[in-house]
Amino acid sequence: MRSALTTFLLLGLSTLYGCASKDQFGVQEAASPYGYQYQWEQGRIYHNRTGVEMTEQQLYDYLSGFSVVYVGESHDSVNDHAVQLKILKALVNRYPGQIALGMEMLRTDSQEGVDQWVAGELNEKEMMRLWADNWGGSSYPYYSDILQFVREEKIPLVALNRPKTNQPNGHGPEATGESSTAVATHSPPPEPEIDWNDPYYDAYIGAFLSGHGHELGPDMREKFMRGQLLWDETMAETGARYLAEAANHDKKLVIFAGGNHVRYGLGIPRRLFRRLPVNYAIVSPRVVSYTESSADKLMDVELPDLPMPESDITWFVGYEDLEDKRVKLGVSIAPAEESGVLVEEVYADSPAAEAGLSEGDIIRKLDGETVGDMFDLSYQLSSKVIGEKGSITIERDSKVITLDISFRNAAR
Repeated sequence: MRSALTTFLLLGLSTLYGCASKDQFGVQEAASPYGYQYQWEQGRIYHNRTGVEMTEQQLYDYLSGFSVVYVGESHDSVNDHAVQLKILKALVNRYPGQIALGMEMLRTDSQEGVDQWVAGELNEKEMMRLWADNWGGSSYPYYSDILQFVREEKIPLVALNRPKTNQPNGHGPEATGESSTAVATHSPPPEPEIDWNDPYYDAYIGAFLSGHGHELGPDMREKFMRGQLLWDETMAETGARYLAEAANHDKKLVIFAGGNHVRYGLGIPRRLFRRLPVNYAIVSPRVVSYTESSADKLMDVELPDLPMPESDITWFVGYEDLEDKRVKLGVSIAPAEESGVLVEEVYADSPAAEAGLSEGDIIRKLDGETVGDMFDLSYQLSSKVIGEKGSITIERDSKVITLDISFRNAAR
């Protein structure tokens, strides 16, 4: 079993870049260079170098002048993704056939499947399986509108991220509850050229590393930073290579990535520019305030004072996630030896506990539909509605048992 620290180092690549700090929601960072304060209201958009407020249409006019447009995100913020989709639609309408979308959430070794999705050759279940392998099945609903639009408009979709080697299979819990993860064993791909000489990057990412509450020695810190750099340099190299191809010389590239991959230009932007010096803009959705129940997602991080604005544009949004709307069984699971899903733990006061599931049970069916693997369970749960009743078929001590279950959101 992995230690907590090892698990943190493996998962940190995705969680760090999708998280926000308390400092990022303070008054100081909301100040314009002219000394007055931005109005923290949903829908307000500001140009950070001048402090000038913009309309959406003015923003789209502004972004039209750039070859690369980065739009950051908190991965579990519905409104961040709504901003991303608005920007993508506006640019596609203005430059039909000339916009491509690059996404952090997709690995380069998934490009063939991604192309099949855009071409209409994969159905949504197949795309959800591909997405689950890349980023975790429970995250798909946050991106479904974006992916559907890309498919409808046949927008080239570029899988930016590094293929997994000894990384967990997916990022974050599955829709089934908190799932175990498998580890891939294939050889690592060639590494991109890495620029280690960025003191601002080191200070900024190091602040988040400290914010996770881990006291790491120099060796572990270097391994963590190397992991971050591998992701950023890979995504930068993939984006630069796409734009440099002769067939894409007329293309503009929109990139969706975790906020800390693009803030201050330190992650992907600086490294893509090193490879291909084209003009770019960074848009940062900024949550006005968090609800009391979601405030614990903010990290207590003391950010360094960096000599540049964090983005070209700040777009203030409200915070909304999908966690309360998701059906969860309230179990920890792992692949069964041949087929099905093994229940490793049942959480108290959960739908699974109420239905009578026990540790060691193998889930075979949900509402009569075969559960062949963990994705099947996640996929079938994604179609359930809180309050709906159904059945779950398990194997226990070589006996097949069907239990009644009431679907709801299970608090772990």
